Parts: sequence; C-alpha cells; structure tokens
Amino acid sequence: MTETLDDPIEVGVIFTERGVRPTWFSWQGRRRPIAQVTYAWKERDGNLVRRYFTVSDGTSVYELCFDPVGLRWRLTKVTVEG
Repeated sequence: MTETLDDPIEVGVIFTERGVRPTWFSWQGRRRPIAQVTYAWKERDGNLVRRYFTVSDGTSVYELCFDPVGLRWRLTKVTVEG
C-alpha cells in the first residue's frame, strides 16, 4: 500500500564526494534509520531544483524531498508491505 503525503521531517545526512546521502529521518515522533538509498533524482521547477531520495528502513519504502529554498525536508510517499 502506497500513501502520498506532504509531512515535514528532520533528516540526518552525510556529505560525500558523490553528493548527499540521507542516513536517518524523524517522522511521527520516531527516528527511523535508513538501511538503503535505492534511488535519487532531481526535479526542476523553473529555477528551483528539488532533490528526491527513495529510501528503505528494511521494512518500508519512503520518498524524501529536499526543498533548498526553505532548507526543508518533506516525506512525500510511504509504501508499506502487506
């Protein structure tokens, strides 16, 4: 089951030579470790470029979005097995 959201979240990231890699995020009062980043991409809206990451905590799959204008992270999708 996939649910589309627009929830503000906090995200911990690591900056590497290859770019930004999220390592955890907090949602619904719970810190969730990211076991794997499965996909990353950028979307352009005029001059604005948002960064998206599809990540997994080993059980569920989440889509995270970084908006550079407000320096805000949003949880945009959650896919839960079963």
